[in-house]
Amino acid sequence: MIPNLIHPIPVEIRRMERAVTVLDPVAREPVRQVWRNEDGPGTGASLSLVAQVNWNDGQIAVPTYPAAGVEENWKGYLLFRVVDLVAAGVATENPDGTLTVALARGDRIVRIGRRAVDMYVLFFRDVAGYTDQGGCTLLEVRFNDRLAA
Repeated sequence: MIPNLIHPIPVEIRRMERAVTVLDPVAREPVRQVWRNEDGPGTGASLSLVAQVNWNDGQIAVPTYPAAGVEENWKGYLLFRVVDLVAAGVATENPDGTLTVALARGDRIVRIGRRAVDMYVLFFRDVAGYTDQGGCTLLEVRFNDRLAA
């Protein structure tokens, strides 16, 4: 059984193109300009996917410091079905049965539904595990803007 998304809407994501972005060799951070697909030279089209969106209604003024480390503020999250990501070529199945997802921290979300946004991927995690599917069937992608809290 693969769960369906509740009120799915189109989302557009521009991935960071590490092949054309100049990175500092020590810090592994972009120097001057981060090239993203559709922004940089010779890069592909942005990702157009369907996701369930959940906006974080509570605004957190400062990050909290739990025992495991700093907890980042987040504006909301997107839920993607893993089968949709595999069909779009965003996730690939490895021979050992694991998945490799081509999304990373810093990828830019430019559109959620009809709304143009400027949000960035913080992290993602697997959710909704089903034994008949061999594991998790949804990918939760947390995002935030880059404005100071």
